[in-house]
Amino acid sequence: SDADWAFTRSLVSVTLLLLPPLLLVAAMPSSDLPTLRIIKADQLPASCFEPVDPQAREQALAMIEDVKANKEDGLLKHAWRLGDLPSGDRKYTVTRDELRAAFEAAEPSLQGLLERVAARVRTFAEAQRASITTVSTEIEGGAAGQQVVPVSSAGCYAPGGRYPL
Repeated sequence: SDADWAFTRSLVSVTLLLLPPLLLVAAMPSSDLPTLRIIKADQLPASCFEPVDPQAREQALAMIEDVKANKEDGLLKHAWRLGDLPSGDRKYTVTRDELRAAFEAAEPSLQGLLERVAARVRTFAEAQRASITTVSTEIEGGAAGQQVVPVSSAGCYAPGGRYPL
């Protein structure tokens, strides 16, 4: 059948894709095969602990310190510099009524896009929340686990702004 033939082609493709590395491994002396080993944290290179480019971290920390020191003026200065607010505009928050009015004034195609994005974010958040549970397990030397606790606020990133969907 067509389905059997498609499956066979897929299987052959995967086999051909995997075959060269498998042949290479089969031809290697056992002393050259990679092995898993236990290493301690102090054996890891420093680069393993620094996931952010040092220059980017320095720039972000400078902005954070500026906002801490200069409060709203610091925030606005960086929002203007980065183009997140028109220069001189001091309004950076909106009310629910303003959000609702902007949504209702938007073109129907944009409203549909926003509704689809909100539904996608909500669907993922609900699935993610359902997957996160309090768990504890015994491990060598003790126990490990996670505890799920309520928080007073949280954030969600949905792409937009300078990087349209």
